[in-house]
Amino acid sequence: MSGPRKRCTNCGTDIPHAAKICQECKTVQPSNLLLVGVVVFGLFCLLFGVPIALFSVGLGRLIGALFAVCGLAMVFGGYTAYIDRKAGIEV
Repeated sequence: MSGPRKRCTNCGTDIPHAAKICQECKTVQPSNLLLVGVVVFGLFCLLFGVPIALFSVGLGRLIGALFAVCGLAMVFGGYTAYIDRKAGIEV
């Protein structure tokens, strides 16, 4: 029982930090890679949405603003979920 430990997302058993599958309940542990992808895609939407919203007119401005808002939500939501998962809080 040496080294860093984490809790299983399903049963709550302490498992090694690098474990991909819980030894007790055989549940696959979630990866942070998806959350990183959400944050990167959110930044992409934000970087393209803001200029579209600022420098276009009509429907383009609305679409750009929606892109920017969705991008901002994905960046903050993905980062918050990542921090919660690192802290051991169930998302």
